[in-house]
Amino acid sequence: VQRAAVFAAPGVCTASLCVWSRLAMPGSEGPVGQRVVRNAWRVIFGSLAILLVLAVARDEVARVVFPAYAAMLLAGGAVWGESGLALRRLVRAWSLFGPLVFEYKVFTWWARYCSLTDEQKSMAYRRLHEKYAPLVFSLLAEQGGVFVKIGQLLSLLPEGVLPDQFTKELKKLQNACPPREGSEVRRLVSDSLGRPLEEVFSHFEDSPLGSASIGQVHKARVAADGREVVVKVQYPEVSRTVELDFTTCEWVVWFLDKTRVEEVRQTKTYYIKELDFGMEAATLHRVHTNLRGPFPAVRVPEPILQLCTPTVLVMTFISGSSLLDSIMQMADTIAKARGQTVDQLIAEFTQSAGAEQAAEAPLDSPSSGWSALRSKLAGLVPSLPNGAKVQLLLRALSVSNAACNTFVALYNGSVARLGASPMAPRKALPAFSPTELSYAIWRVHGHQLLVDGIFSTDPHPGNIVVGDGADELGLIDFGQVCELRLETRVTFARLLLALAAEDDMCIARRHADLGYRTQNMSMELLALTARMKYGDASVLRVKAFRQYRELSAADPVLSHAGDEGLGRAERMINVLRGTSLVLGVPYAHGPTTVWLDMAQALVSENECLCDPYGDDFYEVLDEECVFADCCAVLDLSDDSPKTGIHFRQ
Repeated sequence: VQRAAVFAAPGVCTASLCVWSRLAMPGSEGPVGQRVVRNAWRVIFGSLAILLVLAVARDEVARVVFPAYAAMLLAGGAVWGESGLALRRLVRAWSLFGPLVFEYKVFTWWARYCSLTDEQKSMAYRRLHEKYAPLVFSLLAEQGGVFVKIGQLLSLLPEGVLPDQFTKELKKLQNACPPREGSEVRRLVSDSLGRPLEEVFSHFEDSPLGSASIGQVHKARVAADGREVVVKVQYPEVSRTVELDFTTCEWVVWFLDKTRVEEVRQTKTYYIKELDFGMEAATLHRVHTNLRGPFPAVRVPEPILQLCTPTVLVMTFISGSSLLDSIMQMADTIAKARGQTVDQLIAEFTQSAGAEQAAEAPLDSPSSGWSALRSKLAGLVPSLPNGAKVQLLLRALSVSNAACNTFVALYNGSVARLGASPMAPRKALPAFSPTELSYAIWRVHGHQLLVDGIFSTDPHPGNIVVGDGADELGLIDFGQVCELRLETRVTFARLLLALAAEDDMCIARRHADLGYRTQNMSMELLALTARMKYGDASVLRVKAFRQYRELSAADPVLSHAGDEGLGRAERMINVLRGTSLVLGVPYAHGPTTVWLDMAQALVSENECLCDPYGDDFYEVLDEECVFADCCAVLDLSDDSPKTGIHFRQ
């Protein structure tokens, strides 16, 4: 029976895939449908592997059946999906990653058993990096979708995590998303809405406002009421290939570094959620409603729910420019004043950064020259705070621009009228105050996390819009959001209060409340980790990082149980730290300063809230355990009995 099943499995599964592709069942192109197809392919490849082994072992039937099934597999792939799209992507990916993994693994094994010097190893690895880095970039850019997204994330890793050759190539993916033709986008919108585009929009710009790995954004005007809107359109092949693409990525990562597989799976979970534009529309509506009262000056797009579908999102247009573009404009103005390009300006300040300054730089500072650029500009007036220095520089440049534009207006109104070529005025510099803007960004996101319980996990400068006015702030792109339960928010608020009070014992206890577990429950490690994740950014220095590595080596981290949204909250805090850093105020704002009143109010309103996870959640250590040094048995909440959790002091 087992032999018959092996011989029949490839034929049955291939035929089933052909039938499945023709049925076009609702949802068959989504993640669930892709999972069914993926499991069928696993059965096919597993059975073929067994047949190949039997054929090599001179099984007469297998030697006939295996070639026949191999030919049928190719035929089935040709009719599955859009001319075998998924199969072609799989073959294309492994045609590169297969040799890449093989060659790196073989050299690693050879270097382990051969007496190669460090210099020989370095040269050999450099040749491999230079060989494969351009090929990996070409593959990711060609495949698009998930591959581009993962490549973009890898390009943002801190310096030294990836070889320099790969980092240099992957950074090209930040601008490697060419937009689709306007006619194709119009067709996609019409198909998704179920009616001609002209009936819905009186105006639709074919040139996109921007494009990304999963789709692109266009400006339009609603025919019914004349409102200016933004139309976000998803590429059709993304949802059809996401499961297979992530499976390929998981296998590649498993071969290279098994400890990173779980990170790929978590990325997959949030990426799939990002593909559901209907969910994003509902989230936008909630966030817009939540912030409209307490933050009337903060603009959030309002979705036009009747025009939203799983692949098309229509929302009101937020005028202004992104914070990232505004910062680039400021750098461009400074560079022109010095007769340089922006890249030359950054390179100059990067080279001039001293080794001592670099050693004490925050860990989350960018690896590029932006940090050094900000420090150099702030150093123009050493006696002032950083935020004041940047603001002073902005005002000086604004006055210079105003004087220049006054001359241009006089020239164009006089000499230019006599036949001379008119002069172009300078663009106005951003009108915001870096310190005030940084505070407002932290404030609104703290409200989302602590008060509303639903927050964006990706508030980078490209997703923040600044208007012409000094107090105009807009938030866009809510594809990556997370919700925190009330119990978790209250516990997190208690941790923030403990961090502000700088009470290590209380910090360790509150961090344990959130589910953080180590082997020995070292109080010093729990407190330090909490400071690095949720405390003031000034703690993020090389010294603290080295201390963390030493403590975690002696007391390994077992789990980060509890609400999985805590990891997304940590990500949001790190992104906000980076945004404040770029604005020139890296240490002025943070959870333990801007969010304290909200944390205190949340705790006061929920004083009677019992422990969120129950007594069974906590690991009870051996109460007879005797430490060489002092141990403390701590309560896990103010009104709970002692639990037997020990913190090593």
